[in-house]
Amino acid sequence: MFKLRMIPFLTVALAFLGQATVRGEFQAYNPPESSITQDMKLFLTSGTTNAGSTFSGIVGDQFVGPQINIVADATTKVVANGWATINNVNNGGTFTSATFTPVDSELFVDFSLRGRLLNAGDVKITVTDNSDQTFTFSEPKQADWDRIGVIALLGSGEFIKMVTVSTTAEGGFNELKQIAFSTLADHVVPEPSSMAIAGLGALGFVGFGLRHRLKK
Repeated sequence: MFKLRMIPFLTVALAFLGQATVRGEFQAYNPPESSITQDMKLFLTSGTTNAGSTFSGIVGDQFVGPQINIVADATTKVVANGWATINNVNNGGTFTSATFTPVDSELFVDFSLRGRLLNAGDVKITVTDNSDQTFTFSEPKQADWDRIGVIALLGSGEFIKMVTVSTTAEGGFNELKQIAFSTLADHVVPEPSSMAIAGLGALGFVGFGLRHRLKK
């Protein structure tokens, strides 16, 4: 038979169960330019690549550091250059996406970049976490767009395994630039499900306290 005094114990059990089963997630992330420090920036090896070919970069340094492998999906050649621009050569053909894969899949918790489209359209970011779950965010953008990105929710234990930036805008990208990865989860909030469970537990304890006072 259910009794009122069981409420706080049930809510505590639910809280522990929720923490054990809640899966971490990512959210859209639009950091200010002032927050992008040198150790977050991606350095790309200079040179022109063939359509659809791969190249790589290093986060935070020109020579030694965490490596990112990149695949550009383009019907034209693109240039990968410095800190850090991937450019559609002469705006020919189409440059529709780039996929960034950290060699260490349990290191980075956020990713952001700026860019330019040849024509206004949606810019989509799809991130795959270290549990192979995917999260997609899409925003309508004018030709030149400010920094956008994704970030793991605080305490989720999630990392970026792979992230793809793509567009269906006519002509695709003119360039992707100022690419950044970070190991620091700033400007994040607790998961809503965790907050709800915690609130339910608190409510149970309030009910227990009221019952105890009424018995006096």
